Amino acid sequence: MQSRLSNFQEQVFDQYQDQTGYKIVSDYELREDDPNYQAYIEGVEQNGPLKYYVIQAERIKVEEKSTMFIDFSHLLSYKFVDENFISNIVNSYHRYEAYLRKAVTQFMSDLGHQYAKERYFQIGYYNLPQMNKIRDLKVMALGRLMSIHGTVTRTTEVKPELILGTFKCQECGNITENIEQQFKYTEPIRCSNDNCMNRSKWEVINTDSTFTDWQKLRVQEHSGDIPAGSMPRSIDVILRGEIVDTAKPGDRTIFTGNLIVVPDIVQLLKPGEKPQQSTSNTAKMKRNDARNMDGVTGMKRLGVRDLSYKLVFIANSVHAADSRFGFSNVNSADDEEKQDAMKQFTIQERHTVMMMKDQDDLFLKLSQSIAPSVYGHLDVKKGVLLQLFGGVHKSTQEGIKLRGDINICIVGDPSTAKSQFLKYICSFLPRSIYTSGKASSAAGLTASVLKDPETGEFCIEAGALMLADHGVCCIDEFDKMDVKDQVAIHEAMEQQTISIAKAGIHATLNARASILAAANPIQGRYDRSKSLRYNVDISPPIMSRFDLFFVIFDEKRDDEDLMIAQHIVNMHRLKEDSLHPDFTTDQLQTYIKFCRSIKPKFTKESAFMLKEEYKRMRQAEKNAQKSSYKITVRALESLVRLSEGMARAHCDFEIKPNYVREVCRLMRNSNINIIKGDIDFSDIQEDINKDRQRERMMAQDQNQMVVDSQPQPNAQAQGEKKIKMTYEEYQQIALRVIMVMKDFEARGEDNVRQGEIVDLLTKQLEVETQERQTTLEKSIETSKRIGNVIQFLITNDGILMISQDAKVRGDRYLTLNVNVDMANITSLLQGSKEPVY
Repeated sequence: MQSRLSNFQEQVFDQYQDQTGYKIVSDYELREDDPNYQAYIEGVEQNGPLKYYVIQAERIKVEEKSTMFIDFSHLLSYKFVDENFISNIVNSYHRYEAYLRKAVTQFMSDLGHQYAKERYFQIGYYNLPQMNKIRDLKVMALGRLMSIHGTVTRTTEVKPELILGTFKCQECGNITENIEQQFKYTEPIRCSNDNCMNRSKWEVINTDSTFTDWQKLRVQEHSGDIPAGSMPRSIDVILRGEIVDTAKPGDRTIFTGNLIVVPDIVQLLKPGEKPQQSTSNTAKMKRNDARNMDGVTGMKRLGVRDLSYKLVFIANSVHAADSRFGFSNVNSADDEEKQDAMKQFTIQERHTVMMMKDQDDLFLKLSQSIAPSVYGHLDVKKGVLLQLFGGVHKSTQEGIKLRGDINICIVGDPSTAKSQFLKYICSFLPRSIYTSGKASSAAGLTASVLKDPETGEFCIEAGALMLADHGVCCIDEFDKMDVKDQVAIHEAMEQQTISIAKAGIHATLNARASILAAANPIQGRYDRSKSLRYNVDISPPIMSRFDLFFVIFDEKRDDEDLMIAQHIVNMHRLKEDSLHPDFTTDQLQTYIKFCRSIKPKFTKESAFMLKEEYKRMRQAEKNAQKSSYKITVRALESLVRLSEGMARAHCDFEIKPNYVREVCRLMRNSNINIIKGDIDFSDIQEDINKDRQRERMMAQDQNQMVVDSQPQPNAQAQGEKKIKMTYEEYQQIALRVIMVMKDFEARGEDNVRQGEIVDLLTKQLEVETQERQTTLEKSIETSKRIGNVIQFLITNDGILMISQDAKVRGDRYLTLNVNVDMANITSLLQGSKEPVY
């Protein structure tokens, strides 16, 4: 044991003439002689912190890795470590790092791993007690062990880096090994052969040198850390070894390491000069620096310019500050890619999930826990909740991917809490991006190609949709986006990819994000007499890519206005104490993360119901005279995704018929019931006036008197006087007409004369309104209204059909359309020539 420690001392101090190294070696020597330390090694104390690292060392051997990660909380609680030792590591980590790596090598060797001497081990720390902001990184923090957090905005490709070089003297052929590279290409100072005076002529032997992976990230501080009136700050982070490629653009990540200062080569160059022109003479400049030892003098070759330096963070460990739903996850793996969801959770979290699953009215309570600061809008909350659960991602046999993410658009009058839903999602989901449509360009939403100022190569800068990969991209003022910018997100919304073909770069990037958009009506307020297409400035292709549309009206209702005012006042007066959701944010995050690992499947009953609902939607669109956009297969796929999300919300592995029924109700309410304006009978009344004119001409030719004939101007005036009807009035009369038709059909009379229907309904309306002595003029007016409704049911809604035509409308025979499903007759009464479908 003593000989091994002596060798260890010689290897360390021959290379590093630093007194701080004695502290590590002496502490290590004392612990090896301590019987308690040997007990830790032998596993006597099963729950000790060292036992954890013995297991980790075995895993490093099996997986052939070279990095040992140390939980800093173990170091603080370890009884063999004093406070001065920890303080020295934290305050002078850059000086201690080499000795700590040697200690890891010795620790692996003590455990009997023979390959430990041949491998270059690295050490990484995590779970430090203090978290620093990027804005706090100053020169006073150089060399300290610290943790920073931020959002990754750009990554470079992984490149090899020389860490231990083996050099051959070109004069005597002597080999010099293990020359550590200090952030630049470093050659030996002089030849180790005493008879050779070579100081400059060296040849690197790549086969005997040690290389590691290297990657540079650009990390930007979180929006919550930016002071008022300041711009977000960024810093370059260097990853080495096994931690490369563990952070992707858009990840909110915690980096642990130390801060260093390096020359800013780009600032040192002359205008228009490339970096390659200055780095070609690096070796020669270094040799001059070694001879003179008079400070940094070789920079004169770059021109007469002031020296410029920048801060760079060297990370030794990387882990996600938040996974998709707010949990710390060192492995940074997506929730849906986990094979066994139960292994991810503690016993307490499993108990929480089971407790929530067994509650009554679970979906209602979950919905009410979404954005509790927003009063009402229960259907919108249900839609947003389904978006959080999402559908199941699938792929065809040809390799075509089918998206499982749900896209939602909220359209509404001003001050209806549209933006509040977007802000809530951004605070609820760590991997979410909030942006405005007016201030976003096509490149800002998708991706842009930029030139790296240091290497001169083109690289891809991630946009909002790429940064929100596996998350939600919230786009406010979606209708204010330019048309050319809207076109750029067509591919991202359906295929969930972004294709780039610029500056010699051809790539297809992932943008697997849900989109939650908010838009305002064109005229400021929603016009109920027009369809959704004419109220929002969004192209039909993009409208078809949204799974759900929600329209929010600012209606003046005294009782509801009072409740909203009371809710807002309590929010200002009591703050969080005024909110009492059924589930807390942590419980909701735990439940959603657990249920997202479920992949529900349709039962036979639910699959049949889904097909019937899709056929009914297509039929309703076919019966309508005009449509804002067509019902396509995308609507069926939307129903599938929403049904899968509903099953996940109930933590169910099967999609039951009641789940499909609730999803269809949401889609009908969000797509149909929003348009219930006045019914315009202008065209129908014009046709009726022409028929009456034709009847009068026929009567005059035959010298007959028409009972209800009146002067032509008065008839036209009456036709123009009543050419509109409210939707509620139209629905009441239309339902009466259909019920009368069903009564005749039940008696075996499939064909009914229109005049008989009009007379029967006119008498019923007169009896109900208690107008037993109605005038002839009122009766004629009521008959006209019923006739207009019947004609609308024939020409627009397609519910009635003409079985036998006649010259006079009252004499023709009508029948119910056998191709129309009467089970849900209210959904077929569109009440508009431009239904939302």
